[in-house]
Amino acid sequence: MTKSKCPNCSTVHEIPDHYIGREIKCPSCGSSYGTATKPPSETTDQRYKRELAEALSNKWIMLAEGPSGAQLELPKIMRIQTKVALIIGFLLTFAWGIGIIIIIGALIDYAMQKKQTKFIAKS
Repeated sequence: MTKSKCPNCSTVHEIPDHYIGREIKCPSCGSSYGTATKPPSETTDQRYKRELAEALSNKWIMLAEGPSGAQLELPKIMRIQTKVALIIGFLLTFAWGIGIIIIIGALIDYAMQKKQTKFIAKS
């Protein structure tokens, strides 16, 4: 949605983007007027900086940045299943001494998780 101001009655209306650049009729006064053309879209550099800032604010870590873009990585987070397995393992270790197997399994599960990476291209 884009704001458009009627030149006749000065009422500001929100119009759908597909009406930009067309002749429209003011719902308040009924006069017809042409809407402004669509503002220029963001440049490649602006898009890159916006995407990079958004990713970094969402806990992604920048590994490297070069002329073609930035390589990012999301730190591993212990899944709920792994946490539950560790808790049960510790409880069973104290109760019967067999929980160590569950603990080792949970730690192996955490270690085997793949890191999430992504690349944000500059162009």
